[in-house]
Amino acid sequence: TNIDKSYCNNNNFRMNRFSSANYYPSVQPITAIFILTSFISINFWPIINITANAIGAISSNATKNIQNYGIQYIPEVNDYQKRTDRSLDHSTENIQISNSQCPNFCECEHVIWNNDITDGSQMEISVYCHEGGLEQIAFSKLLKQIPKEVTVLDVEAPLEQPNHLLWDDNLNQLKHLRVLRLINCAIPAISRALKLRSLEILDLRGNHIQHLPVSIFSGVPFIRELNLAKNLLSVLPTGAFAYLKNLQILSLAYNNITEITVNLLRDLKNLKSLHLDGNHISVTQLNSLFTDIPQLERLELNECGLSMGAINDLALNKFHSLYQLGIARNMLGKVPINALRNHLTSLITLDLSDNELIEIESEIFAKTNITQLLLAGNHLGTNPNALSINSFKTGIALRELDLSRNNFEHFHSNYLGIAQETVEILHLNENHITSIEQSLIANMTKLKILHLGYNFIEYLPQQLPNEFAQLLILNLTGNQLTALLDYSKEILPMLRMIDISKNRFTTFPVTVIQNFFNNLDK
Repeated sequence: TNIDKSYCNNNNFRMNRFSSANYYPSVQPITAIFILTSFISINFWPIINITANAIGAISSNATKNIQNYGIQYIPEVNDYQKRTDRSLDHSTENIQISNSQCPNFCECEHVIWNNDITDGSQMEISVYCHEGGLEQIAFSKLLKQIPKEVTVLDVEAPLEQPNHLLWDDNLNQLKHLRVLRLINCAIPAISRALKLRSLEILDLRGNHIQHLPVSIFSGVPFIRELNLAKNLLSVLPTGAFAYLKNLQILSLAYNNITEITVNLLRDLKNLKSLHLDGNHISVTQLNSLFTDIPQLERLELNECGLSMGAINDLALNKFHSLYQLGIARNMLGKVPINALRNHLTSLITLDLSDNELIEIESEIFAKTNITQLLLAGNHLGTNPNALSINSFKTGIALRELDLSRNNFEHFHSNYLGIAQETVEILHLNENHITSIEQSLIANMTKLKILHLGYNFIEYLPQQLPNEFAQLLILNLTGNQLTALLDYSKEILPMLRMIDISKNRFTTFPVTVIQNFFNNLDK
């Protein structure tokens, strides 16, 4: 559902991959997620996240009691993000961990699924190497060791332990490769011999690439997603992407780009998403660039040093279907409403985070169709007159509002005015909220997801506001909670996910969790 997708996207939700080498549930301190596998009457599994508290080992009786309710105890054994690179809808899957051909310090997945289109089975082999510290000799050995049928190769290093690699032409032997990620690997250049005609996703973030020769991508004509963020690119020649006729997503974020050549993106008729964050490109050159991509649907210009005048001078009217615009971290001081009202009637998502905003004027979004508004990291909580009853009035109903990091000490839903009746997802993370008051979400009749992470909440009240009864997801991570009250089904009847990780629990609330899942099953 839309709610599921939004929650996952905004919280960097991760699933974990397991291997027998590091699965020791009997000796690990509590770092767990509980999943009720038997409950199938809703689109996602009910989850309680209690990771990163001060709880010691769980007793065998407690574990047995939890298992009696159909809950699996799953320690978090690594910090790898589950990649969802498969583009097909698999009706059935058989996932196995392959160890015989899996390189040391990597993890491998062998997935077989039935393809209803071809009326047969298909196979995908994925290799994930995320430990870092990989040198060229070891990388070359790795490429020779993995099966030639591999379809996903993901080599990513943590920032504190980067890899140090050169491009290896042995990659060309992996003819079935669809996804190639070489992230934080210090690669200085892409080989001119690159030839992977099955490749669809190429992610080279965090390398040291300085130049893109004109024909560099001629051997990978079917790429749909290209990520070159956080490299050292400064000038991009005309024709650099000319061979990528199928390209849909392009990220050039956080390079040193100050100059864009004429017609750089002219032939990219399928381009839908462009990320230019962190580059300081003149308005004149941006407008010239926009002329060639009127079909763009998402544009990210976050942290580009754009002033209010520059935003207003952008030729956003060249886009006929732009639905998502990011102009966060540009120190605008005000909402650039002229640009939004005059040119972006199709806009649905607007990111104005970290722009030194101190107020949202009345009806400033009234003639827009924005349903997702991101205002994190501003100063709206420090000004008593920052919000009025019509501050969040839009042409259609506002569904998601992010007011995280706005220095709110007390939040009253009256601040939202007319949006009280329409907002379904509210973010109040990283404010200075100390308690849950009755006024917090009063009259928010459609609210389904509430984020209160990383505030200073020490306890939950004996009686929660009535609106909590309709919540599907409640995020309380990073507060100072030490206990959970045993709320009845009447108080939290709809709740399907609660995150109480990174609090100050010292004992495992078995009874509360049992009652929570009992209520779900009713």
